[in-house]
Amino acid sequence: MKNGKIYTRKMASFWLMALLGITCHSKAEMYKIPTFSLMGTSGQVYTQDDFDSKRILALVFMSNHCKVSQLFQNHINDLSKQFEKEAVILAISPNYEQAILPDELAYSDLGDSFEEMKKRAIRMKYNFPYL
Repeated sequence: MKNGKIYTRKMASFWLMALLGITCHSKAEMYKIPTFSLMGTSGQVYTQDDFDSKRILALVFMSNHCKVSQLFQNHINDLSKQFEKEAVILAISPNYEQAILPDELAYSDLGDSFEEMKKRAIRMKYNFPYL
């Protein structure tokens, strides 16, 4: 089981670093981020202007009920801390809470409502915005 956890962490690192690498080495400076205004679990409304001081903006789509998201959340916390000076990781939950089927909740004690997102962010001590 320990080897499985190590493999999972390595894969998480690979995919997140690939995402960061694409952002770093693309022509990102030629493109503007689309305008957005999203409520975070902290109660703050975030817009693209909040991240102008960061060189890298990484978007991670995750949700409370998703088993894969649950596997990556601690690693995302670690990466957010490691790269806090030059990058910001934004976690966005794309789910509509009432569209989740009961059997999809089998892997989680929390659903995807905004209130449950707040609970997950507090419980897991997210150090990145969860929108």
